[in-house]
Amino acid sequence: QLNAGEFLLPNMEYEFAVNARNPALIKHGWSKRWGVRLTTSLRVVLEANLDVPRYNLSNYGMTLVSVVPSTAAPYARNEIRLILAFSRTLKLVDISEIRIESGAGWDFRPLCNRYKDATGGCSTRCAAQLPYSEVRGHHLCPQPNLLILLLDQSRHLLAGTYTLHIGALNPAAAPTRNLWSVALLSLATNLGWTPETAEATYADGIRPGQRELTIARTFGFDIGLRLARNTPPPLPLKGEIFEVMTSSVARPTFLFALLKVRALEVLLSLAF
Repeated sequence: QLNAGEFLLPNMEYEFAVNARNPALIKHGWSKRWGVRLTTSLRVVLEANLDVPRYNLSNYGMTLVSVVPSTAAPYARNEIRLILAFSRTLKLVDISEIRIESGAGWDFRPLCNRYKDATGGCSTRCAAQLPYSEVRGHHLCPQPNLLILLLDQSRHLLAGTYTLHIGALNPAAAPTRNLWSVALLSLATNLGWTPETAEATYADGIRPGQRELTIARTFGFDIGLRLARNTPPPLPLKGEIFEVMTSSVARPTFLFALLKVRALEVLLSLAF
């Protein structure tokens, strides 16, 4: 709801997120489209678009958990931590590759060899990581904002959480449609090798005969300003730091209750 004195600017794209639970299936007769309405305070419709395409539901159990950068400075070399989770073990008979796509402006190619699978804390290759195909080349960066992970189809992709470190050059500013995505790609048509096919670039990194089996998207991070020269270096926090991941939604009431308890402790300490 817009407050008095706020305006929607023309020729400006607005992005927002809506929390929802996916249905188990889409029954016959259910609407397969999303819609957006612009209404007055009396619910009078001023403008509407009720034909927004939906996203496809799948049972691959893939979730894009988070995308966390090491720096938000423009033009900086960045190491981005991407956490990917699978709720079930997948056979790779029909799955060929994992495609990671950033928003427009990021460039993976100069730091493509800096990609690292940090799952399991292994210094080299280990069974806890994704099932890469060393014969096919492990991974490649065919376009600036595309990273393709080549999978070994004779193995299984085990259920679990995977931590991936991606090297990239930051853009001058974050794009308007700042979305990152991870997709599972099917097999491509075997066209053989020719100089033309070796140098060809395909839209969205999809080769002839390939298709997206499932895709997960999330909002990217913003690009800020570089710190001044005299800015003191960051200091580590004292004590032990733990990162907790959970699939359940945090409850704000518990957080507010915790803040009230902390405030009460501060008041009591000042009183005594």
